[in-house]
Amino acid sequence: MSTNYQKSLGEGFSSGQIGAALNYDPNDRYGGQMIGGFYAEGIRKAGGSYQGTYVQASAQNYLLGTRRITRDGRVFYYAKCSASRTSGMAMMFNGGRFATVGTDGGAVLPVAIVAGDNHCHVSIAATDGSNQGSYESADGAVAADELYGGYLYLYGTNGGSGSDTYQRENRMITGNTAQAAGAGTITVNVEEPFTYAHAVSSIKVEIWPNPWATLAMVAETYLSIAGFPAPGTVTSGYYFWCQTWGPCRISGQDYNLGENANQRNLWFGPDGSIRNATVITASNYGFQHAGFLLSRTGASYGDTFIFLQITP
Repeated sequence: MSTNYQKSLGEGFSSGQIGAALNYDPNDRYGGQMIGGFYAEGIRKAGGSYQGTYVQASAQNYLLGTRRITRDGRVFYYAKCSASRTSGMAMMFNGGRFATVGTDGGAVLPVAIVAGDNHCHVSIAATDGSNQGSYESADGAVAADELYGGYLYLYGTNGGSGSDTYQRENRMITGNTAQAAGAGTITVNVEEPFTYAHAVSSIKVEIWPNPWATLAMVAETYLSIAGFPAPGTVTSGYYFWCQTWGPCRISGQDYNLGENANQRNLWFGPDGSIRNATVITASNYGFQHAGFLLSRTGASYGDTFIFLQITP
């Protein structure tokens, strides 16, 4: 959201609308211009209303994946809950690949892509959908603009050099047409035009939905952590802000984090809880990094106040 401020010719920055916006302080020894902390609300969806950071809503107010930055630098991403969350654990990205088209996964591209096109046509099979997760049923149904904020990757044998004859292009999806359950063709719009031409007979396409469209709290060893829901409790199907960066009080596997000397780095366990380095073994060395402890701890007391480090 933007606001326009007016300044008359000859008017200084210490008065009027500009002065008020900058919170001007004439007694400030650093030049008299005291700018309040930076704050970014996030991009609202058309017709959306302001949604506080710590509330959930049944109606979508912002674009999924839009970022909110608070005055102290904490970062939140707008997301949708796909499974109710009531515990103090983190939430996870719960969607898988939506569709694979080409010799690796079904029908070829139905219409050739011309260099400069900002869209392409994609054949959807009756078994397509995010069937590697619990995002939705794998029945081929696609709602209008359901894939907004997702990603399309295509590659074909039109050019290249040496042993690599593939022209690879990766784009964020900005819209798509709808399709009922069953096989069919949709049009997918992308953020910027394609650089190369791609023939029907040589193309392969992969689509991933918006990762923020399906967050859930599940005990799962094949999912990655998205962050902590700001409202605490989140209802399935509701929209909320998910904290991914900055000071945060979390739930640990235990409350003794930091009781050992130099124990500052933290990792996520498969249930979304926070673990310390003592859990890292040869069988779970892939635990996702969570951040570091902010509080001072000691040999007889730990803490769960951390600086979260997932997505800045």
